[in-house]
Amino acid sequence: LMGLAGLVTAKGLASFRKYAVVGMLFLAAVVTPGPDVMSQLVLFAAIYPLYEISILLVRRAEKKHEAEMKAQGLWVDDPEADPS
Repeated sequence: LMGLAGLVTAKGLASFRKYAVVGMLFLAAVVTPGPDVMSQLVLFAAIYPLYEISILLVRRAEKKHEAEMKAQGLWVDDPEADPS
């Protein structure tokens, strides 16, 4: 949802990946009962693919948005270029 709203980008999520992995491992350690490492890794293994899928879905939404903007003639390839 944040990707569709334009709050995050696929590039931003990908560059934040290493911090997200640490956060997911920490979350798995806090949420799982007891000191069992295997249950923590199983929870991490369930959460991490969702993060990667979200990157792919945001990238797909960005491409779709770009194609719509190009079709309308509103897309600017270089945002720093001065049109005047």
